Amino acid sequence: MAIDDAAPAGTGDYVVESGDGMSLIAFRRGFFWQTLWELPENGELKKARANPEVLLDGDRVTIPPLRMKKAACATGAVHRFRRKGVPSKVAFDVRQRDGTVFSGCRFRLTAGGRTIEGTTDDAGHLEEFVSPDVTRAELTVWLDRPGYPETFTWTLDVGQLDPAGTLRGVQARLTNLGYDVRSDGEELGPATSEALRAVQSRAALPATGILDDATREALVKLHGS
Repeated sequence: MAIDDAAPAGTGDYVVESGDGMSLIAFRRGFFWQTLWELPENGELKKARANPEVLLDGDRVTIPPLRMKKAACATGAVHRFRRKGVPSKVAFDVRQRDGTVFSGCRFRLTAGGRTIEGTTDDAGHLEEFVSPDVTRAELTVWLDRPGYPETFTWTLDVGQLDPAGTLRGVQARLTNLGYDVRSDGEELGPATSEALRAVQSRAALPATGILDDATREALVKLHGS
C-alpha cells in the first residue's frame, strides 16, 4: 500500500469530517454505532475501514431515518428509560519507547466534565468509558519511579485518528507512541523516517526508514489500532 493511497469509501449521504468516528456520528443522530456499522448500505465502508472509529475525511455513511419505539407504561408514575451501549472506550498504554511499561501507577482521566481515577494494570494499560461526544481528554499518571518526574500529563485527542493507509495516520500513531515527527509536517521527512526505523527495529524488520506494508502492519500492531 502506497502512502496516502487511501481513498474515501462508502456511498451514504453523510460525509465524514476530521474527528468523526462511528460512535460520535451515531450518538448525534440517536443511533447505536453498531446499528449504522452493520447496515448493508455501509458494507463498502466497513470493508475499507476495519475499525469503526478510524474513518477518513470524505468517507460517506448511510444514516436511515429514526424509527419511533413505543413502550407501555402505567400512568401516574415516574418511568426511567436508559439508553444502552452509548459510552465509547478510551484506551492508553503508559510505557517508554523501548517497551518498558509503568504498571500499578495511579492515574486520573478528565473527560467531558467527568474525572475518573484508577490504576494501570500489569501491562501499563488502562481502559475507561466516556461519552461519544468527547473529543479531548487529559490524563495524568503518577509514575512513582526513580529518575522520573512525580507525574506526567498528556492531552488526548479522542477520535482524531486517520486510517493507517494515510501518511497523516502513520504520523499520528508515531506521535502517540512518543516519537516527535512534528518537524516533518505532513511529509515523509527525516523525523518520520527515523521513527519508522525505531519501529522496524522493535519489530525485527530491516531498519530502512521506508514505509512499506510490513512496517505499516508492525506500526498498527504496536499502536493497537
